[in-house]
Amino acid sequence: MDYSLFQNSPAIGAGTNAVQQPARDYYGNSIGNGPVNIGIYQGAPVPGGPTPTPTPPTGSDVVYVMEDAQVRDGSFADTNYGSATTVGIKKASARFTRRGLLKFNIGNRNVSSATLRVYATSNSAQAYQNFIYGVSDNWSENSVTFNNAPRTGSSSPIRSFSITSANARWYDIDITDYVQSQAEGDGIVSLLLTDRNTSKYLTRITSKEGNSDFRSHIIIESDDKTIVPVLEDSYTRAGSFSNSNFGSAATVNCKTSSPRFNRFGMLKFNSTLYEDNIVSATLNFYASTNTANSFTQNIRALGNNWSENSVTENNRPTPRQVVAPVTFDSQEGRWYSIDVTDWVQEQKDNGWTRVSFAFEDTDRSTFLSRITSKEGDRTMAAFLEVDSNSNSNVTTTETRNSDAVDVERSFSVYPNPVNLDFNVEKTFDSTDNIEVSIYTITGELVTSTTEKVEAGLWSKNFSKSELQLSRGIYTVKLNCEKASGFSSKILVF
Repeated sequence: MDYSLFQNSPAIGAGTNAVQQPARDYYGNSIGNGPVNIGIYQGAPVPGGPTPTPTPPTGSDVVYVMEDAQVRDGSFADTNYGSATTVGIKKASARFTRRGLLKFNIGNRNVSSATLRVYATSNSAQAYQNFIYGVSDNWSENSVTFNNAPRTGSSSPIRSFSITSANARWYDIDITDYVQSQAEGDGIVSLLLTDRNTSKYLTRITSKEGNSDFRSHIIIESDDKTIVPVLEDSYTRAGSFSNSNFGSAATVNCKTSSPRFNRFGMLKFNSTLYEDNIVSATLNFYASTNTANSFTQNIRALGNNWSENSVTENNRPTPRQVVAPVTFDSQEGRWYSIDVTDWVQEQKDNGWTRVSFAFEDTDRSTFLSRITSKEGDRTMAAFLEVDSNSNSNVTTTETRNSDAVDVERSFSVYPNPVNLDFNVEKTFDSTDNIEVSIYTITGELVTSTTEKVEAGLWSKNFSKSELQLSRGIYTVKLNCEKASGFSSKILVF
């Protein structure tokens, strides 16, 4: 049976506390002069007690802080605070400025979202901003000081967050972009927390030495769907064009007619970008045709012994088995998504670092398909979407507790595909602070907006023209202070 002492617990005895220096209870709440009740409680926190640790989303990973420390300037610039119970953040005159350092070992993984969670208190009820920077990993909590701590240099902060209460509480900060970059590198995340304004407000983050139950951590959710952009694309043409190379063409063409007009399309992808355990693989491409009629062509397996800059009809590899048929039905053009799991898995199992596809028409229909190439429009070029997680079967995802309501009802992005405007919509059980962000397929931030929402249905409209969205695929992320994160891919025409 676990018990904890807390200042406002049901009284089992009374006493008087005369505070000579600023004092705080076990959870960081201020203690003033006057009567103090000391007691015990079991189980759920009593009124006035600490903010309980929020439950991480089901299926997420919690990475606890590996090292944490504060550094202080002035006459304390060579002092190490690695064993301190709090990590201080403050901007003031010399001798009183403090900066916080946190280090995490996240390893190498596919990160879809990452939330830094810290338990902090303040010396002021006034709201103010702290800032987070990514820094080098060459520091140790047992030896770092203000003089040898890593510096931010000219870099911009990863994120700012508002300290809104003098009482201790949890703060969640989205640091997805930085964690993703570190997960692709050495797997170590080092953060420097600072106040850039001389506000004299002091933030105290509970360290792992202070209370391991309230130590800082990163909540990581993994989206095992990997987007693999096309590496090489080209087509060949028969007849008098048999020695011509079309690797720089704006489209990848396919057609069977008289010999001089035959075209044979090819796509190649880097298979080292996704994991071995493949659940599904989808080939996505944007294509138009030369007819209003529907017609079918075959996607075939292809060897990798070709280059887009040199392949011709005379030297191209011979296609292998049929991977899947595709029915083209749009003269103006649309996106196609074709299941190619078996071929992608076969190439991965055989140890190949590339996987290639051929487009072939065997019906001599004279109908021409035109797939947009990366040279024609990189934002509309073909890509593979590879899923190595058996639990990930939809593009709109949420990871929540087992008693969650239906995901599709609670969060949606529509219409999708997008021609003009689109809406982001969610039902909230209570008031919440949210952030909506839109990213390109390569992870570049397009826009981000924050607001406070009330309980009930919330909806926000976004304009394609105002955001200057070009054709392509984007990710919409909704981060909530009280709920789990949401994301959805959208296709913009």
